[in-house]
Amino acid sequence: MKRTGWRERPFTVEDTESLRVFGVNRRKPSNLLDQTSLVTALIRRQRKTWRSVDPVSGSLTSFRRSIGTGLRHALAAPYPAAEVEDCEDRGR
Repeated sequence: MKRTGWRERPFTVEDTESLRVFGVNRRKPSNLLDQTSLVTALIRRQRKTWRSVDPVSGSLTSFRRSIGTGLRHALAAPYPAAEVEDCEDRGR
């Protein structure tokens, strides 16, 4: 089935150099992080986030509310009900 009456608008392809963030004549910002600094900053930020929901330093209820749903979906397993008491010591 062929459509009629539809035409693509004309466009101009930009020069590759003009699309670059840091081209030949462009300077990098003075506060730009190098790879090591960026990785360190991301690790520091993630640790801070983890500490804010850590069940050891905070409450278990807060941890379950913040992390529980994502963890349950990632593991594809429901959290065991509180009244479940079937435990078996299998030792090592």
